[in-house]
Amino acid sequence: MASPTRFPKGLNTFPPRHTLRNFPLATSPSGMMLAEDFNDYIAANWTVTTAVGGTAAYLPNVSGALKLATTASGTDSIFVNRAGSQYQIMNQNQAWFNFRVAYPRTVLSANDTNILFGWLDLGSGGGNDGIFFQKPSGGTTVNVLLRRQNVTTTFQNVADLAQPSGLTTTVDPYSANGTLRAIIAGNAFTGVSVATPGVGYAVSPLVLTTSTAGGTTGSTPVNVAMGSSAYGGNPQQILGSTDIPYGSLYAPYVMVPGSGFTNNAGATNLLEVVPVLDFSFWYDGRGTAHFGVCGRDVLTIGPDGRTSIASGASANVNTTGPSYFSSTQLSTALMPVQPEAGSAINLLPSALLAPYCGFSNTTANIRTFYLLNNYNGIERN
Repeated sequence: MASPTRFPKGLNTFPPRHTLRNFPLATSPSGMMLAEDFNDYIAANWTVTTAVGGTAAYLPNVSGALKLATTASGTDSIFVNRAGSQYQIMNQNQAWFNFRVAYPRTVLSANDTNILFGWLDLGSGGGNDGIFFQKPSGGTTVNVLLRRQNVTTTFQNVADLAQPSGLTTTVDPYSANGTLRAIIAGNAFTGVSVATPGVGYAVSPLVLTTSTAGGTTGSTPVNVAMGSSAYGGNPQQILGSTDIPYGSLYAPYVMVPGSGFTNNAGATNLLEVVPVLDFSFWYDGRGTAHFGVCGRDVLTIGPDGRTSIASGASANVNTTGPSYFSSTQLSTALMPVQPEAGSAINLLPSALLAPYCGFSNTTANIRTFYLLNNYNGIERN
């Protein structure tokens, strides 16, 4: 890692003659940011909604995480939202969010859940407006949904929760999951090694114990650092023209040996390596909305888009491409100062929104999902 740029006297973002021109922190004079890394979980900051008996609990892990879990009920659900509604999309103001998530495929999970995370209008009582990612039941691919006054525009297959890079196999056919071989002796984890390195990880994955290991299913005894990709190079091996990490499993460590596990001389089904993925949104304040996975744009909507889409329509990004413009134009009654033709503003909600994350069951099984951080920001000009 390169040496950091140093600002021993602080960093200021206010104009030179502003009253706060010497304030030594990089706050914004025309915006707001809220960051939650879940180093701890302050329950008072989040509203928990469950249909039966779902829970939201802190998961001890590197940098922390929020574990969302349902009960063994086919009608259960668990959702959390940040208290209050703070974010509103306006034509001239930039806006951002990021949700870092992990979706187990075998540990107390399966493809039979409906997952969503993003910004949602909670004042309506039913989410009539929102900007969010959604994984429907029956698979691991992810859609982007833009909901304005209960009219939803859908962009299908923008990502895949099961892939280390988070990209669909159409976009990235090289990404592959890695596996770890673990040894349990004296009913505790005593050794771990890389069985298959996999490729495509942007950040260190979440490692969970499986039911085969015995003991507590879903505990986190092991952490693993990334290393050079399967295609050579270094941890910064790139995909396409980006400089975003595209690495492999390299150095695993037993951090919490635990107890009560079933002794095993070494197997690859004792630990599940779960990709940790960043899902991001950015509205640029000039008519274009960007959606990204692990830092790579997977969808853009704006005046310079290539494919038209109307409000309420659906498009498959895998077949029609990742670039769109709106063929719907808002009325002057709704927006007296008209956005540019094709602007994403014509599809985005204008209601106040709040960070929202969770899932619902479709089968009578305990299921889990992990939220590792949530960043939100907006300008007010």
